[in-house]
Amino acid sequence: MDLSLDRISMLLAALPHYTRPTIHIAGTNGKGSVTAILDSILRAAGLTTGRFNSPHFLFVRDSIRINGQVISQNTYQQSRDQVVRVDMSIRSRASSFEILTATALSAFEEAQVDVVILEVGLGGRLDATNAVPSEAVIACGITSIDLDHQAILGNTIEAIAREKAGILKHGVPCIVGRQGHPEVLRVMQEVADERKAEVVLVKDSCVTTGDAPILSGGTHISSTAPSESILVTTQDGRVIRTQLALLGAHQLDNVALAITILDKFRSSGSLLSCVTSQDIAQGIRNTRWPGRLHWTAYRPTSSDGSQRREMRVLVDGAHNTASSRALAAYLESGVQSSPRYFILSVSDAPPPKTPLSTLAPLLKKGDFVALVPFSLVDGMPWVKPVATELLSYTVRQLVGGDGNEVRAFPGLEDAFRWFDAMIGGQENVTHPLFVTVTGSLYLVADLFRLINGDSWAE
Repeated sequence: MDLSLDRISMLLAALPHYTRPTIHIAGTNGKGSVTAILDSILRAAGLTTGRFNSPHFLFVRDSIRINGQVISQNTYQQSRDQVVRVDMSIRSRASSFEILTATALSAFEEAQVDVVILEVGLGGRLDATNAVPSEAVIACGITSIDLDHQAILGNTIEAIAREKAGILKHGVPCIVGRQGHPEVLRVMQEVADERKAEVVLVKDSCVTTGDAPILSGGTHISSTAPSESILVTTQDGRVIRTQLALLGAHQLDNVALAITILDKFRSSGSLLSCVTSQDIAQGIRNTRWPGRLHWTAYRPTSSDGSQRREMRVLVDGAHNTASSRALAAYLESGVQSSPRYFILSVSDAPPPKTPLSTLAPLLKKGDFVALVPFSLVDGMPWVKPVATELLSYTVRQLVGGDGNEVRAFPGLEDAFRWFDAMIGGQENVTHPLFVTVTGSLYLVADLFRLINGDSWAE
C-alpha cells in the first residue's frame, strides 16, 4: 500500500476548488457512528449535508451521501467520470480510494451542501481525505484510538495516535472523544501545540442514561428495546432528553463527541449556531447506522423449500480487538445466555493483527461457531477473508469442546440451517433462536443482501 498525499493533492488541484465547510473525523472505532449522528442532527437543523464513509457497505456508491441519501447512480457517474478524465489527463495515477474520495468531494462541491462530514479511511496523516483544503476544515474530531492496522500505522498506541493526529489543521479546533489510553491525549496535545490548534476534551458526564454516566463496558442498553432514553448535557448546561437507537455503551461516547463538536460552534455565530436543542433531540432520535449492533430477523429455508423457524439476528461489524471487546460487553450485559451461536468471517490482515487478536475478547468456551467466507468486495478485490483452515484452528482454540462446535459453510444460508437443525433437536424450545453475525463488515453486508438485496442502501 503506497500511502501518500502526492497523487490526491495533484488530482484535487486540477479539479474545481473544494470550498465546503468540513468536519473531519479520525479514530480507530466509532468514526462512522459519529458522522451519522452529526449528519442527522445537522439535517434536523435544516442544513444540507454531504457525508463520506469508508469502507462502503453494500456497494461503492453508498459511501457517499447527500442529505442522508446515497447519491444517485447518475450523480455518482458524472462526478466519477470527471475525476477519472482529469486523473488521466494529468497522469496523477490516483488509487481507487483516491478516485472515490475525489468523487465524493466533487459531488459535494457541485451540490453546494452546507456542511460535509468526512470520515478518514485509514490512519489520518496520509489518508486521501487529508488532502482536503485546510481552509475548508472547520473542526477535527478524534474517536477512541486503539490498536489496529499496526503493519501500516505502527505497533504502539502512541504511534497510531500520531498518525490519527495528522488530520489536525493550523488554528482548527480538535475535539477528542473519550480515550482508553492516556498517551492518546498527550500526543493530541503535542500535535495541537505544534499547529496552534485548540484541543477540546469530551466530558464523561456529557451523555448519560438513567441516573448514571455511561462508561465503556457499561450495560445500560436493553437488547429488546429499539432505543434507549438518554440525557444530553450541552456546554451551556441545558439538558436534552431524547432516544438513541444505536446500541452499546460505547455509542454514548460517540454521541458525546458529536455533541461536543457542535457545542464548539453553537454560540459562535457560525453556520452551525443554528442548531437548537430540539434539533439535537430529533437528530439523535433519527440516527441510524446499520451493521453495528443492529437487530434483525431471518427465516431460513430447508432443502425442500419450506421455511424454518424465525431467528433473531444481531449483526455487528466488529473487526478488531477493541470493537470485539465492545460487542462482548454488550452480549455479556444480559443479552444472551449460553450456549451462544455465532456466524463469523474475518478479513485477512498483515501481522501483528491476527484472527486470534480479533476474536479472543469475544469467543469463549461452549460457543457454537459457523465459519462463512464473505463474498467479493465491490471495488476492493484485494480484500479477502482469512483462510477457513486458519480461522477454524483459531476458533477451536477459543471455544474448546470436542470439535463439533465449529463448522465451515460456503454461505450464510447453510450456516443458519445448521443452527436451526441444532436447536430443533432440543426439547421444549419455544424461544427464537438468537445468532450473532460478526467479524467483518463485509460478512454483515452479505447478510443484508440475503435479507433485503442491494436495494436496502438506497
